[in-house]
Amino acid sequence: MIDYKNSTLYFVTVTTKGRVCLFGTIDEGQMHLNEMGMIVNNCWLDIPENIPDVVMDVFVVMPNHVHGIIMVNNSQKKTKGAKKSIHKPEKGLLEAVIGQFSYKSTMEIVTMTSHGKTDEWRWSIWNDNYYTRIIESEHYLNILRWYIIQNPYRWDVDRENPYRNIQKRRDMP
Repeated sequence: MIDYKNSTLYFVTVTTKGRVCLFGTIDEGQMHLNEMGMIVNNCWLDIPENIPDVVMDVFVVMPNHVHGIIMVNNSQKKTKGAKKSIHKPEKGLLEAVIGQFSYKSTMEIVTMTSHGKTDEWRWSIWNDNYYTRIIESEHYLNILRWYIIQNPYRWDVDRENPYRNIQKRRDMP
């Protein structure tokens, strides 16, 4: 069971370097993962196996980014000297989660695609930085869940889409 009282929830977006679309395509609001996208999807799902203080909520792999909600359990035993706080998880844990995900997915994609080639992007699939926001209310959590689920439907106006339809964006209410 999820212990929301002793946890911090984060909305996270991780983008590919240069916003290059590597993970598949979107057709009529449906994300179609290619082989690289499947690797990213599976690496995201594997995060709790490697970092037990983390629970994954909804997420979506898009052509050039991943949106997800990550819950960091703060009630687990901390390392010596660490302070327990409901709003501030163990320093560096979220960074470790994203770092582990980025490294594992990159290495699996490099292994799958290398075949003796060494393209520069293969060693730096992800941007060094990622976007994160603490989720402080159930209302905001539900808004973000809806946003993540709807993200493929809004791809044509998504700011992460290098081919977005600017005209449609202007016409939206």
